[in-house]
Amino acid sequence: MPSVDFSLMEAGQSEIRNKLIAATFKKLGIIEQWGNGLKIIFDDLKNYPEIELNWSEPGIAFRVTFSKKSYTPESLGTTMEKMSEKILWLIKDNPEISAKELAYIVNRSSRTIERAIAKFKEEGRIKRIGPDKGGHWEVMKCTE
Repeated sequence: MPSVDFSLMEAGQSEIRNKLIAATFKKLGIIEQWGNGLKIIFDDLKNYPEIELNWSEPGIAFRVTFSKKSYTPESLGTTMEKMSEKILWLIKDNPEISAKELAYIVNRSSRTIERAIAKFKEEGRIKRIGPDKGGHWEVMKCTE
């Protein structure tokens, strides 16, 4: 089998390594078209900056591994601050937004959103007006 050129793969180009398997997958409908998978993977990974993709070619095999990037305490704090500010701006933009909707938008758990909201309340940055269902948020302080 030919060696893998990782720079071409990162550019979205690929080459069929096993034509028999590729043709079988195509006939079975497992793949849509040749050379499309890597582009899809790279495009999707842009939405997940915390995930790192690594290539390797041990012997005749080809391996792709996904791992979480390691964060320093400083970068983790910055990431959390950005997420918190995003949540605050989303609440300001849509005062009726639910914690579930916020969790979906910022790609975090509902519990993470609840902790952020509790912190905002404690800091006096937001206030809940009315009941959980039918009420709305009032943003008191928001970073410009």
